[in-house]
Amino acid sequence: MTNSKEALSVLHEQVVNMLIDGNPDGGSVRCALMEDWIISHNGIFISINGPADDPTPPRYPPWLTFTHSPEEHSFTIIAELEPHLYDF
Repeated sequence: MTNSKEALSVLHEQVVNMLIDGNPDGGSVRCALMEDWIISHNGIFISINGPADDPTPPRYPPWLTFTHSPEEHSFTIIAELEPHLYDF
């Protein structure tokens, strides 16, 4: 990606237009910006899963659920889909 605006545009197109609007009942895609992340939704929740070796949890807002599995070296972020879909 050449800049952050282009990156956000690609991510918006992929997640909102292709994944959510194109599959309202659920689906998943490999993230265009971070190819080892999988973005999924089931019509109610959206989740991001990927590898994570650092056991230190990041700061995150109260409307996100963050889990880290040291055994599987992975993380999951989950948020309710509707309240945040069209915030921006």
